[in-house]
Amino acid sequence: MELFRTENVTKNFNNETNEPIAVLKDVSLSVNKGEFLSIIGKSGSGKTTLMNILGCLDRPSSGSYFFENENVSEKTANQLALIRNQKIGFIFQTFNLLDDSSALENVALPLLYAKIPVIEAQKRAEEELVRLGLEDRLHYLPNRLSGGQRQRVAIARALINRPTLILADEPTGNLDSKTGKQTIDIFRELNSSLNISFIIVTHDQEIAKQTDRIITIVDGRIT
Repeated sequence: MELFRTENVTKNFNNETNEPIAVLKDVSLSVNKGEFLSIIGKSGSGKTTLMNILGCLDRPSSGSYFFENENVSEKTANQLALIRNQKIGFIFQTFNLLDDSSALENVALPLLYAKIPVIEAQKRAEEELVRLGLEDRLHYLPNRLSGGQRQRVAIARALINRPTLILADEPTGNLDSKTGKQTIDIFRELNSSLNISFIIVTHDQEIAKQTDRIITIVDGRIT
């Protein structure tokens, strides 16, 4: 069953002389529910711009983006924010954790944005952290966690609303090779057990080879 598709998506940015430069060019892509895939490309290829559109963080300049059969290209900013909160989880290379909040508080935050009561949000956050083996780190601040532990907190935060899609942007970039492999193994297990679609955005061929499908983007086009 299809999760999303893009149809002839183009994204332009203006250069210093205010001329439009096409970063994405007629990108058409379809992904089914439960897929485990990667988008690979060099720096400047357009992969992060594509991820931002797929994650409803940005809009295409032209073309259409359908998520769960809805044309989200036409949604308002508030509607896009609701989709991101309820349907899409994000995992970043730099973890993007709040430095002055504990692991538990970081994971509970999306639920609080969704108006879930604090006690319920913290209970669910604890369950996710325990699932990922962090039951003894619930109240640690990020600076007291290893890189792998911080990434697991970020994974738990991405999972907390049970999204249908998780976008991981260079998720192993700040990890050693062993911890990076463990992270991809966690993604694979969650993809299988929860039927959540995973898209790993990377420039690393070895990481991409661990996914079921590789989408290569070169100069703004899927090849």
